[in-house]
Amino acid sequence: LIFGVKPEYRQMGLPFVAFHHLLQLWRRKPQYEYAELGWNLEDNFAINRLFEDGGVPPAKRFRIYGKKL
Repeated sequence: LIFGVKPEYRQMGLPFVAFHHLLQLWRRKPQYEYAELGWNLEDNFAINRLFEDGGVPPAKRFRIYGKKL
């Protein structure tokens, strides 16, 4: 599942709705042992804080480097 949220809708709790839905699916499928919570950019503070507050520490850091050519 990959999704983005338009800026004007980012403070409406849509990630919570998506996580709740996924959690409900996970509970019905006992064969799943873990979930990948995504490739989140290091500067995506809102989603990273959501994961950390939920007890999910980051396992990797993804960065984008840029250079004008």
